[in-house]
Amino acid sequence: MLSKNFKILVVLLAFLTIGQCLLTIPLKRGKINKELQPFIKGSILRNGINGKLINLEDDIYLGQIQVGLSQDTFEVVFDTGSNFFWVPSKSCETCIQSGMTKGYSCTQEDACVSSEFVERIYYATGDISGNVTNFVVSIPGTKPVDYFGILVDFVQELPSGLQGIIGLTPFYDFQTETKKPNLITLLYQQKQIEKPIVSFYQAFEVDEKSGKYQSAITFGGYDETKIVEKPNYFKTIKKDSWSILIEEFVVGGVSIFKGKEEALIDNGTTSFYIRPDIGGKFFDYIMGVRNITLGDNYDVDCDADFPNVSFTFLNNENKLVTYEVEPDFYITRGTNNTCYIYFEGYIGAPTFVIGNTFLRKYLPVFDYEKKTVGFARTVNQAPKLPQKEQIQQY
Repeated sequence: MLSKNFKILVVLLAFLTIGQCLLTIPLKRGKINKELQPFIKGSILRNGINGKLINLEDDIYLGQIQVGLSQDTFEVVFDTGSNFFWVPSKSCETCIQSGMTKGYSCTQEDACVSSEFVERIYYATGDISGNVTNFVVSIPGTKPVDYFGILVDFVQELPSGLQGIIGLTPFYDFQTETKKPNLITLLYQQKQIEKPIVSFYQAFEVDEKSGKYQSAITFGGYDETKIVEKPNYFKTIKKDSWSILIEEFVVGGVSIFKGKEEALIDNGTTSFYIRPDIGGKFFDYIMGVRNITLGDNYDVDCDADFPNVSFTFLNNENKLVTYEVEPDFYITRGTNNTCYIYFEGYIGAPTFVIGNTFLRKYLPVFDYEKKTVGFARTVNQAPKLPQKEQIQQY
């Protein structure tokens, strides 16, 4: 259940920006219930990546959507790495067992029509299935739009802490086998936002608790108060994916990849995911050169000698732009005086998946009309990693 203050903030942000044809709603940090979802242990090179990538030790960022004419509110992940929209059915028993605290009751009176067509989606940590359904969907501050998705009636080992996912790449109409506009393009077509753009500002927990910053998603543009420079833009290389070309990946001053490969910009995950051959070089450097011991769950000593990493992309002006990420951004403290590293190897495509660890430092701007992804340095300053002597005090 949303707190009263969070509801007030939704209304206030929507009210402040709607006159500019920009709409901003807050994102709420959610914790995954690890008791309901055990870790998938094993090799640092994992397989079976298909669709969303959710790191079980991470925070997730949730925003409000309203489903049906009743405007039933759900907290969902706004996800640039997938093209599906789904919410759990009220009658889904496995959803409840998985820790999903809310379900939707689909009725004709609520402008919801569920078909007999069943779709199943596989994730790195589990899968969901349900009936393909026509919904009415809105976000705070907008008028409802007809939307297409899945009413989930079965969940298997999917992390708890969310009440659905709304994919922000063009999604697929399973019944007619055609592409459909997604939420952003629908809002733009109906002139509810000025431009077909969405951007994300994702704050650190310490800044949110202090009231310094609030995580938010902005429709129609980006919030200039959350960045310290203008965005650089990069052309996408696929029609239905926020993928751009990566030219180089450097770890501790050592180039472990140089070439032209696909990098998916995915705010639905926190980790960096790397193809096995590149991932092997990364972990060889981490464990061999830096002598960092890596546990089964990517747990590491908090005072280890972590390197800076950098990613280089070719922008729209054919200039190479390098983005550096310090350890304070990609290492976080967990429970039991342990830190976690947000890099993982996997078997699959694309070559790189770049998640919130990067996007907390560089605000992403997704432009549907120009087919570009922009990055701008945010106002965020990462909390310093605690040293062993500091950790002992907790």
